[in-house]
Amino acid sequence: MWTLLLTLYAADPVVGLIVETATGAEQTVMLYQRDTCRAARGLDLPDVQARAFRRTDGTVVVVSGNAPVNYWMTGPSFDELRRDCNAVLTSGDKADAASFDNQEWILATWREGEIVHALVHNEYHDRVAPNCRVGVNDPSNPCWWNAITYARSSDGGRTFTQGPAPGHVVAALPTPWSAASPRGAPAAHGYFTPSNIVRGADGFFYSMFMSIPDPANPQQGTCVMRTNNLGDPASWRAWDGSGYNLTMRSPYTVGGQPAPTGLRPCTPVAPETIGSLHGSLTWNNYLERYVLVGNYASGSTCGSFLSYSADLLRWSRPQLLLEGTLPYPPCERPEGSFIYPSLIDHESPSVNFETTGARPHLYYVKWNRGLDRDLVRRPLELRARAAVANAASYDNRGVAPGQLVALFGEGLAGGRVFFDGVAAPVLGTTAGQINLVAPHGIAGRGETRIEVEVNGVRSRAVSAPVLEPTPGLFTLNRQGTGQAAALLADFRVNGTAAPVAPGGVLLLYGTAGQASGVDGAVAAAAVPYPGNVTARVGGVIAEVLYAGTAPGLIQGALQVNVRVPASVPTGNAVPVVIEVNGRVSQAGVTVVVR
Repeated sequence: MWTLLLTLYAADPVVGLIVETATGAEQTVMLYQRDTCRAARGLDLPDVQARAFRRTDGTVVVVSGNAPVNYWMTGPSFDELRRDCNAVLTSGDKADAASFDNQEWILATWREGEIVHALVHNEYHDRVAPNCRVGVNDPSNPCWWNAITYARSSDGGRTFTQGPAPGHVVAALPTPWSAASPRGAPAAHGYFTPSNIVRGADGFFYSMFMSIPDPANPQQGTCVMRTNNLGDPASWRAWDGSGYNLTMRSPYTVGGQPAPTGLRPCTPVAPETIGSLHGSLTWNNYLERYVLVGNYASGSTCGSFLSYSADLLRWSRPQLLLEGTLPYPPCERPEGSFIYPSLIDHESPSVNFETTGARPHLYYVKWNRGLDRDLVRRPLELRARAAVANAASYDNRGVAPGQLVALFGEGLAGGRVFFDGVAAPVLGTTAGQINLVAPHGIAGRGETRIEVEVNGVRSRAVSAPVLEPTPGLFTLNRQGTGQAAALLADFRVNGTAAPVAPGGVLLLYGTAGQASGVDGAVAAAAVPYPGNVTARVGGVIAEVLYAGTAPGLIQGALQVNVRVPASVPTGNAVPVVIEVNGRVSQAGVTVVVR
């Protein structure tokens, strides 16, 4: 189980989420050695992110094919899937790039009655140019130009057809294919791997895809496009940095002659945050966010990662979902790697399974050896709560009544915060954080629902557990670690220039919360804390001279005056903790004793 702090971005206020995920045991969906269609001569294997739709007769279809001939899984339920060896789409395998009918993988589907619309990943590999692999038309040929095309089925997804080029082109780079390159074969470039098709609240259909616009600079990004007419390939428009305005029409004429469009490539969304994370896109009804899942590497950690967004444009930082090696750096090891992750919720109310809930399945391809790849899945559970934390320790397990807390999200500047409809005292705001005092009225509740209002617009409510008073100590770096925000008896700030001597007095500041009090009131006098407060310095029990309000500070701030034990070892980083009714403040806080 991993804990994920996800700050979400949108123009309206958005309360961030903390999500815990747990995966269950691996289940086999397609075993290559057992299930591959023999007519494909070894080339029938799962080579895409799994998608699903349900036919009008109730049959579940799982998109899971490979070029040149696409075969899928079908069955009465997700637990009764079998390989259907009737081809749904056979690649045209034409030798010219202008045909956009080369090596083809169906990646995304959307069923409307018996009509099934499909987005196709089309790979062109130049098998003629001498600097390419002559005669080779598969991905082992490095001369690779990619586009997204459209296919249509009128029989419930049993067979698909495509119109002639360039009428079936959905997304292509603005310049035609060229084998010219100063460094041998041009690197792979184009538009790749369209995600699920998801219908937004505005009625548009959205899909995300990977973009590599320049063969001389293979920088990857993730773009988003939309349409209001799935049957018209030319109607898709990509995000161009200011709106969904960019057409991505073919850079060839109807006759197949090069005709650069003069347009710019698509503009990747949140490149500084998600890089080129792409693959599976769903709307999660539990989180009320879009969920993007794909292969990713964070430092030296690789595997399946996920990210969240309220608007498809601004995304949370990818977080690890399932660790595993990848067929490329920095965790390069094709055999044994986990690739093409996607989410499918077997209980989705949609026939297109573009929605997920709290308990979807994580599907992925397990690369055994060579062409031997299995399609597997794991049950996944999501548990979400508001990204709210103790303002001193940043303990994000929940919120205590009367506690000073930090709420994270986006679009929060100038915001008001409500706990179960009751306004909380706000101490300060930025675009990504609000510091506040949790209302005392939430005491005794199991959870509280938090909303933020900015300029009259309220965010969606997100729940957070209500905790018993839990202490945290403030630190000078405002990150909850290192040197404590502590004063000597003469009010100098403790540090290397002002150490406390063994036997001396320290004034520590923190927050814990309490069940009763006046929301937002400033402490006018020293009032003892209504609970048991103890302290340790250097692991040795310290005498607590006073614990209670800090006069002149907001109620919710906790001042603890302690006498440093004479037996405490000296040093510049001596650990200090306090306890409130047996609950201990965060580790890693120190003081200077000398």
